Amino acid sequence: MDIISSYEALDTSKHEVRLVYLQPGVYPETVECELIRANLDQHPRPEYEALSYEWGSSVFSFPIRLGDRWVFVKENLYSALQCLRCKEVVRVLWIDALCINQENVVERNHQVIWMGEIYKRAARVIIWLGLRDPLDRRSYEVGILFDIMAMVTLRRLSVPRKSRLSTLVREEDISFVAATISFPGGLTRALRAVYDLFNMTYWKRLWI
Repeated sequence: MDIISSYEALDTSKHEVRLVYLQPGVYPETVECELIRANLDQHPRPEYEALSYEWGSSVFSFPIRLGDRWVFVKENLYSALQCLRCKEVVRVLWIDALCINQENVVERNHQVIWMGEIYKRAARVIIWLGLRDPLDRRSYEVGILFDIMAMVTLRRLSVPRKSRLSTLVREEDISFVAATISFPGGLTRALRAVYDLFNMTYWKRLWI
């Protein structure tokens, strides 16, 4: 595998891809990456995680270091890179916006056709739903942990038949307060988390 500083052409006769080597760091340090060209048919197969996320805004306004140059990415991907990088070790990812030369139509079409296989061969697929709060609000990390623990209790909960919670799927404009009126106050936060989870724009993408 070779470190590349620019988008050198991939061999479309092989299952070649670029992988992002996300360097260690913590917020708000600069996000630094290297692009590695790899053949997914080689043995042993290179291990990587594939990222599934929403591109979001059309504005490329967040700078990251990619090899020996600066590139600008969209806000949602920038947040994902900030949160997914490890503190001490390199993380290997496949990210379409970075691994595919978006200006090369031939390469882009080739990679898109083979995208299902790229996800299939990944050691793990990471679904990035996005942040509910601005990245610099560290209370988010604590809050989401409590949300997750609270949602676990829903598995033991029998939803009252007359509860309007069951209509959430069919009525997008329903008031959350009305939907949870028959539940104990302690469960409101967990239900809010579930409601927010399934109303995030990630699920409305054409790919999904």
